Amino acid sequence: MPSERLTKARRVVLERLADTLLAPEDLAYALNMSVRGLYDEFRRYRMTPPAAFIRELRLEQCYLALLDATPQRRSITHIALEHGFSDGAHFARVFRKRYGISPGDLRARGKQLG
Repeated sequence: MPSERLTKARRVVLERLADTLLAPEDLAYALNMSVRGLYDEFRRYRMTPPAAFIRELRLEQCYLALLDATPQRRSITHIALEHGFSDGAHFARVFRKRYGISPGDLRARGKQLG
């Protein structure tokens, strides 16, 4: 992360991944800055906008959870819900768009590697 504020932003998002209502306004409040200031901070370091930042962190954590090889794995929908996605179908669409593979196919690939 390029700045202390953006490092804190990452920490805040990771702490609140399950909160489906987490929005840039909440992030600005947690960082004690205005929403405009938050957007300016992200632009200053040529980062995606805050809403995309939140979504990207959620997707990264879901990706890691899907590769989890423990015997009592959670369902894909459960993983999506616990990482702030409101439904499994929406999660599957944005996941495939981001990674070029469905969550189920990633899980199967991880199982083959593990």
